[in-house]
Amino acid sequence: MLTERNKRKFGESPYEILNRCLGKDDFVDWNEWRDNNKMGYISFQGKKEALKRFTSGRGIFKTWSQDFVEAYLECGLLEKDSETAILKCDPELEAQIFESVPLDVWKYADKVSCPVLAIRGELSDTFRVDAAERLKRKIANCQLETIANAGHFVPMGKPKECARAITDFIKRN
Repeated sequence: MLTERNKRKFGESPYEILNRCLGKDDFVDWNEWRDNNKMGYISFQGKKEALKRFTSGRGIFKTWSQDFVEAYLECGLLEKDSETAILKCDPELEAQIFESVPLDVWKYADKVSCPVLAIRGELSDTFRVDAAERLKRKIANCQLETIANAGHFVPMGKPKECARAITDFIKRN
C-alpha cells in the first residue's frame, strides 16, 4: 500500500505529511475522513478560510509570501460554490508523487557538465548544508547559493533574493 511504503521510505505516511504541511494541530485520520466525504478531497468553508489556513504561519506554507500562497490556491483550489472550496489534488496522488522521487540521484551528479546554480534556504531541513556541499564537490562547475532566513521553498519564501541569485548567475555564465 502506498501509505505504508511511504512511511518506510520517509518516516511518515503521506497523510501525516499532509497534516504537518497544512499545520494541523490534531492528527486527522485521512482514511476515515475520505470515507466520510464523497469526493475524498480536503475541503474548506470557502476560499477565505483556505487562505486563512494556508497563511496561518504553520506548516510548510509558513515561510511562503502572501502572493505565492494566493497563486497556489488560485491554481490548486476549486470553488464548488460560494461556501465550499476543495483542494484539487487528492492526497493519494500526493502520495504517488512522493513515491516517484528517486533516491539515488547522487550517481548522476558527476556527469553534469554545464554550469549549475544550487540554491538552498539557510533554514531548510530538506536540502541540508552537508548535501549542498557534497553536490558542490561532485559537480565540477557548481556554485552554491544559500539564501538567509529561507526554508526549503526558497522561491516562494524569498522570491526577490532567489531571482537575484539566478539573474547574477546567468550574467556570470
